[in-house]
Amino acid sequence: MIAIPQLQRTLRAERDSSAINLLMEIHRAEARFQAAKNRFATLRELAAEGLVRKEDAERNPIKGYNFTDSEVTAKTYTIHAVRDHVGDGFRDFNLTETGDVYYVENSNAKGLVARGQGTLIGY
Repeated sequence: MIAIPQLQRTLRAERDSSAINLLMEIHRAEARFQAAKNRFATLRELAAEGLVRKEDAERNPIKGYNFTDSEVTAKTYTIHAVRDHVGDGFRDFNLTETGDVYYVENSNAKGLVARGQGTLIGY
């Protein structure tokens, strides 16, 4: 019986890690788009340009997380990664044009992390 809770914790941690990795891929795609077009893009625009996978922009869960964008302007963007269900991961995230990833950890609730809010993940 002890193995099942440990397995669940491991799967949640792996989903968190996958969400962070995809956020960093999106950040690199945003940098390429900005260099070419002198502005930042929505997820759909990144997908249309072939800079991210189409499924990354479709607002369907990817490994337990939903990815959305907000505050996309010529100089800014925010990408949100929110758990599809509370048990899918430990944290919800956001990424800004600086490449900084922030998170909020709450095992009882999930939700959109406001731009630049939460705890900064250090690399």
